[in-house]
Amino acid sequence: MTSPHRSSNQATSPGWRAVLLVFLGGALGVLLSTVVRQLGMGGFGSAALPLLLVNVVGALLLGLLVSLIPDATSRWRLFLGTGFLGGFTSFSAIPASLFPPLRESVELFGNTGEPAVYSDEMPGPDPVMDHSGLEALLLAPVSLVLGVLAAMLGMWIARQLISRGG
Repeated sequence: MTSPHRSSNQATSPGWRAVLLVFLGGALGVLLSTVVRQLGMGGFGSAALPLLLVNVVGALLLGLLVSLIPDATSRWRLFLGTGFLGGFTSFSAIPASLFPPLRESVELFGNTGEPAVYSDEMPGPDPVMDHSGLEALLLAPVSLVLGVLAAMLGMWIARQLISRGG
C-alpha cells in the first residue's frame, strides 16, 4: 500500500518547471539590469546612480508583485519575483563595492587563484565595482532606505488596485 503523502524530500524540493521559470526569469532580469546600468553609466557618468535606480525600481515592483500574487509558489511569482526581479536587482553589488581591498584581490587573483583577466576584457568601467569611496559609502544606506520605501509603495499601490477591483 502506498502512502498518499509526499516524502519530505519531495515536498521541499522545487519541481523542474519552477527551477526553469526562475532560471529564465533571472537571465532576463540580469540582461535588462546590465543594459540599464551600462546605458545609465553613459548618461550619468557614474555607476552608482544606475545601480540605485535598478535596485529601487526592483524593490517597488517586488512590493507590487508580492501583494498582487501572495502565493510564493505561483508560476508567475517564481518567474517574475524570484527570477526576473532577483536577477534585475543587485543589492549584493553594494557590499562588494564598499571594499576596495576586496576588489583588488578579485582583480589580482580572480576566484580561482589565477591572475584575473576580467578587468582587461570588460569595456569601460565596471558597473558593480567602480564607485568612489564616498559614493560607495552613501550607496548602501540610501539603497536600503529607498528600497524599503519603494517596496512599501509597491505594496500600497497593489492594495489600492485590489480595493478598486482592478
